[in-house]
Amino acid sequence: MFRSYLSSIIQGLDSLTFDQSCLACEEPARPLCGQCNQSWKAVSTIHRQGNLSIASTISYNQVASTVVVLAKENQIKSAEKLMIEALTNSMLYRDWE
Repeated sequence: MFRSYLSSIIQGLDSLTFDQSCLACEEPARPLCGQCNQSWKAVSTIHRQGNLSIASTISYNQVASTVVVLAKENQIKSAEKLMIEALTNSMLYRDWE
């Protein structure tokens, strides 16, 4: 019972301190709601132009644009974390050949 009480206090403080809404559409979810998360996630692909190969793990769309701006210009930590994960996944992509 006491643990439950402490847990509810921590959740209350968390919701006061940290935004509980989706970064892209502001629906109640964190860091992205289900729909925006689907737009954020993409199949890892390699794009080749001559000798240049680029791996990507997200498609550029409104959700990606919003996350990039929030990470780069506003230093929003949850957006930065999403960017780091996407960049790491693209660097670790195994089909580079």
